[in-house]
Amino acid sequence: MGLLEQLQQDLKEAMRSKEEPRLTTIRSLRAALKNEEVTKRAQERTKVQRQLAQERGVNVDAITADELPQGEPLTDAEMLQVVQREVKKRQDAAETFRKVGREDAAAAEEAEISVLKGYLPQQMSVEELRPLIQGVVQEVGATSKADLKKVMPVVMARFKDRAEGRVLNQLVQEALS
Repeated sequence: MGLLEQLQQDLKEAMRSKEEPRLTTIRSLRAALKNEEVTKRAQERTKVQRQLAQERGVNVDAITADELPQGEPLTDAEMLQVVQREVKKRQDAAETFRKVGREDAAAAEEAEISVLKGYLPQQMSVEELRPLIQGVVQEVGATSKADLKKVMPVVMARFKDRAEGRVLNQLVQEALS
């Protein structure tokens, strides 16, 4: 079952059980996914519109909407990025609320985070990541912190869906020191 279908099913369950925080979180995630999809399609259409105008030697306004593709829906990877971005927003908000002494609002953000994390793949622990990152460091041939720029792209490509970027960066720095 895809993420959108899972969200639709969970939305119905939350409505039936009257779980307001969960319901609100799922609705906001669906809205964020829809916004991302609209943005992606608009960017694709603009790109095609410019290409067609350039090929035909006409103004961009001369290209009609009928001539443009509808665009592709979000891929699973893009949807996961949106979910991760929403989690990050709420983590930042919870941290900000705690700084100003609003524990009630921070707790609400934490509740939303727990709902959102249910749609992310299982995160790897630091203990699981350490040997894998050490292997990448050896594979790349990095020896000092100056090689961080060589190691991080490889590490992010392999583990970005299964660990937070901050954690990965910290572990790479530890491995290089």
